[in-house]
Amino acid sequence: HDRAVLEERNKPAYDDEQAFRSQFALRLYERLMLQEMTQEELAIETGLSVGTISHYVNAESKPSFFSVFKIAKALGCSTEELMYGK
Repeated sequence: HDRAVLEERNKPAYDDEQAFRSQFALRLYERLMLQEMTQEELAIETGLSVGTISHYVNAESKPSFFSVFKIAKALGCSTEELMYGK
């Protein structure tokens, strides 16, 4: 019983990492367009590399929570909005 509760609590919000990366990439791209900000400008604002931002926009890698926090702050939105669309 305890194990099942623990497994449920630690279950990711998405069934697989690719789904998360794809949805995050879409929301990140939409926010960049909304803010009329380039990937290069976002990189400067966040201190992340242009390559890292590009990987996120193209769903090639999963961002750490710290990266999501920096991106959300630079784009003027919440981390929840970027990660889950809320």
